[in-house]
Amino acid sequence: MPDAPIDSQANLPRSSLMALFTEGRSWITIAASLAIFCLLLVTYLLNSWTPVIAAKSGFNPQEAAWCGVLLNLGGVIGALSSTLLVARFGVFKVVTSMIAGGSLAVALLGYLFGSVGALYSGLLSSACW
Repeated sequence: MPDAPIDSQANLPRSSLMALFTEGRSWITIAASLAIFCLLLVTYLLNSWTPVIAAKSGFNPQEAAWCGVLLNLGGVIGALSSTLLVARFGVFKVVTSMIAGGSLAVALLGYLFGSVGALYSGLLSSACW
């Protein structure tokens, strides 16, 4: 007699979006959603405005475009390196230090619009954090 196909979903309970707001999870769901929204907003604004601000600060269009490229390259490097750090130190410590370091680096970006090398290194370090 052939084996019957296994239905892996048969015994799993159905969950809904409302399950995120039950059993005392409503505040953490709202806080996490707000934090994720803010991080995505900062990412969008950095990607949109960094080349524009660099061009308005006197950089030629190619250098301003490189600012956007380096910001994204730093983001990739930061994401890949964070996986190694999370495995070693845990999620909370890594995420907390990356958000704090990124906030400081983005705040310092305003002071780096004087030389191309300083701007490039600032964009790369802010994205890596």
